[in-house]
Amino acid sequence: MMRNRKRIYRKFSYRECDSFAAFLREQSRKGWHFKEWKMGLVFERGEKKDVEYDVQVFPKGKDYDYKPEAEAEEYADYCEVAGWEFVDGQGQFCIFRRCGNDAISIVTEEERFRNVCAAEWRQWRRDVIWPALLLSLDLWQWVLCPTSAWGLYDNVILCVIAIFVICLLWSLMDGAWLLSWGRAQKKKLEAGEKVSYHKAGPRAYSLIGLRNNIGIIAIGVLAYQAGHGQVIVPIVFFVLAVSVLDALFEYLRPKGENLWVVAMSG
Repeated sequence: MMRNRKRIYRKFSYRECDSFAAFLREQSRKGWHFKEWKMGLVFERGEKKDVEYDVQVFPKGKDYDYKPEAEAEEYADYCEVAGWEFVDGQGQFCIFRRCGNDAISIVTEEERFRNVCAAEWRQWRRDVIWPALLLSLDLWQWVLCPTSAWGLYDNVILCVIAIFVICLLWSLMDGAWLLSWGRAQKKKLEAGEKVSYHKAGPRAYSLIGLRNNIGIIAIGVLAYQAGHGQVIVPIVFFVLAVSVLDALFEYLRPKGENLWVVAMSG
């Protein structure tokens, strides 16, 4: 029996709006039309059509929005007048399907560029703050409390600190790439050229996933070799708990104000 639905686990950066839209369009050409976000991208089987999609970054959205909030729905109504049917949204992403031959651009090139840059910089600040904060605390202990800092010379602790350093350097490299990309695209806009949103740079989700997995595995291996095998169990439970909680949010898609309710009930 042929499936009428399929789910694809794939994520895109805000810098990949055009790649995201092209991916959805290619699926429609194969007879799979995007339906919703629910633990991945959900597609329904239908007639093979060349459906044009447009992926926009909604400036008032938040990264933890699992479904469109009221302001996003109002934005969708405005876009439908322009000839674009709102399909679904998550985070700051809003996905539209062309519903009229006379459809016009949802936003100007300058507005879209500002929205993408603002979303990327917001993510970057969030990602850089945690490794920077943890490294600052370690440095504070070494400089101001050298006696108690001797415990930090354990191999496992040093490995964890090294991983935080790598994460921080990774984020700084991503920030430099984003700054360079933004300046180059701004020059394009000033020259009347169209900006292309296809590459995520160091923030590609495949690279981030690889970095995180290597870090967790490295901590576990070093902990075991250093005779701290008991540390592996809480690490595994922590990773599983985060994964289950994220999957629960992805499935239930609570409104932003209901996230704590879902977390407590889960």
